[in-house]
Amino acid sequence: MGLSKKYTGFKTEVDKISEHFLKTTPARASVIKAPTPKESSEGYCIRTGEQIPFNIQKPYSDKAYKSWAQYKNPNYKEKYCHKTGKISDGKTSMANPIL
Repeated sequence: MGLSKKYTGFKTEVDKISEHFLKTTPARASVIKAPTPKESSEGYCIRTGEQIPFNIQKPYSDKAYKSWAQYKNPNYKEKYCHKTGKISDGKTSMANPIL
């Protein structure tokens, strides 16, 4: 004899516990919140250090990107962190623009 199952329908359960803890624990809620546009909108060119919009896919200023695009080496060592603008001592690149 084989095993068989009889479909009896489905049951939807709602998770209210997470909602409860977010309401009662402000510290936890602040950890989970998404960054505001101001927090994530400013970045720095990883080659020149000049301020540009933060975009992990575009960590270069227009001029620096044109220079990088000649060789398109995603692992070429750059000078600055895209997120903080701090000197990276060659630890950043197109493939890894954040320290």
